[in-house]
Parts: sequence; structure tokens; C-alpha cells
Amino acid sequence: MVGWSLALLLVAGACASPPQVTRKAVYPKRSSSDSALLEWGNSAIIHNADGVVARFGPAATHPEFELGIEADLVTASPRQGCDPLTNSKAAFTQIIVMHRGGCSFRQKVATAEAAGAAALIVVNNDRRSPDRAFAMSLDAEDEEPPPEGAEAEEGKKIRVPSLMVSYAAGQQLREHSPRRMRIFAGGDRPFIESVTDAAPLLYLVHNALAPAEAEAAKALLAPYLLPHPPRGGEAAADAKITRATRTLGVLKGTGGPAVCGG
Repeated sequence: MVGWSLALLLVAGACASPPQVTRKAVYPKRSSSDSALLEWGNSAIIHNADGVVARFGPAATHPEFELGIEADLVTASPRQGCDPLTNSKAAFTQIIVMHRGGCSFRQKVATAEAAGAAALIVVNNDRRSPDRAFAMSLDAEDEEPPPEGAEAEEGKKIRVPSLMVSYAAGQQLREHSPRRMRIFAGGDRPFIESVTDAAPLLYLVHNALAPAEAEAAKALLAPYLLPHPPRGGEAAADAKITRATRTLGVLKGTGGPAVCGG
């Protein structure tokens, strides 16, 4: 059975303790130009994760992403990719995985290109925000607006499709150790990213949620949402919900209402 679903996004108020959020997150932040979907497994069990396509190299709208990239998954050695790979023969024409840190993204993609990799996946190293991934720029340590001028032209010359996945997604890859990986354009699906302890996300998915019920859910949940880490002596009711979004989508359900929380 195919029915309509409604998703309610609740965001708790930011806390004063580190980590600090220095820019306002917008949901959904990703679009068809930079959203990618990673998939691995077989016909019985399929796993997937979100990826954010870099500001350099082919965009998510490029035919390579639209048609899909499929190859073996090879972990870089050294794993940050800041030096020539000792396993460059294994990386040739395959998808190479590197870890954030140690050098610029410019150096990482140069290392991937030198090895002849088909694509580059960078795993974010931010354990305090394990669900966060962002669009890489050649010389920036964190996300910045799309480059202009000479840097934009330089980025267009890079041929290796590059994307970042969150620390949590990297842990999934480490646990499952898939041999093959498929990468597709993500389109305009809802995308969970830029999640920090200072602005946690809570999802409620229901296939029969009216606007009045959404407001009732906000009122019901507000007393139970606490900033993390909690501030001394603060009441639960002080953690206000600052934003809510209702999104229509298609859900294959079992025929009855179902609620999922995350």
C-alpha cells in the first residue's frame, strides 16, 4: 500500500556550552546540486548513507552521479591521503576512502587523482557531531559558500567526483566493510546533516498527521527536550522547540498508522 506521510522536524534550543553553532542551519539544507546517496549490500540487505558532494569536481547533477558510480571500495593508505598512496594500485579505477584531517581537501583530491581513483569519499572526523557532513572546498577547513572566480574555475578542472560522509556513516562503512559501493545523485530528498549537540534533531514520521496534531506533538514533547550537555539547575521546560517543519512524501506502509522516533 502506498500512502501519504508527513514528517515533523523538531529542533531543541541551542545550549550555551561548547560546541557552539556559528552559522544558522537550514533544513533541508542540501539540494540536487550537492546531495548524493551511497548504497552497498546485496539484493537481500541494502545499506545506504547520505553524502555531500564537494564544491570542486563534478556536481551531483553531472552525468557521472546521475548514471551512478559503482566500483570497489578501497581505504587509503595512509588513511588521510596526505601523501602518495602505498596502495595506489588497488585504488586505481576504484572508489577511495580517506579521513578528514592532516591536510587540505585540495591535497586529498590530488592524491586520489594521482592514484587514478574513480571517486573520493572523505569521512568526517567530527565525533561530537557524528551525523554532520558538509560540502568540501579546496582550501577551507569547513563549509564555505560556493567559490567564485579563479578557485571556481580551478575546481571545474578536477575530474574525480568527491563527497563527504558523516563520522557515523564512516563507522557504518568500517563495520560493514563492503567490497562494492554504488554512488548516486541524491536529488531533493530530505537530508539530515549539520547536526550538532547544540541543535539536536528529532523526527516524527506519521502517515496521518494533521496540522493540529503537529502542534499538539510540539506541546507534548517540549517538557522532555533538554539541551545537551544540560545546564545546571535548568528545568526541562526551558528547552524550547525553535523550529518545526511538515513535509509531504510517499511512504510504503503496512496499511495502519505508524510512528517512528529518532
